[in-house]
Amino acid sequence: MTDRAASVLVADDNDDLRGSVCEILRAEGYEVTEADDGDTALASYSERPTSVVVLDVRMPRLDGIAMIEHMQ
Repeated sequence: MTDRAASVLVADDNDDLRGSVCEILRAEGYEVTEADDGDTALASYSERPTSVVVLDVRMPRLDGIAMIEHMQ
């Protein structure tokens, strides 16, 4: 096992929902990156891949399904 926390990218255009999910994950010890749309999330993931990605399906500019296709 490593001492480094698993990293999670949370992408959701709903500020309240995204904030709540991130707060819970951080409280559980995860290293969390936030994005409010698909373009920002993809750029963040491209720069620094994470262990887990939590995506909203419907987001502005680039939706969750298209983001998954780009990540593959």
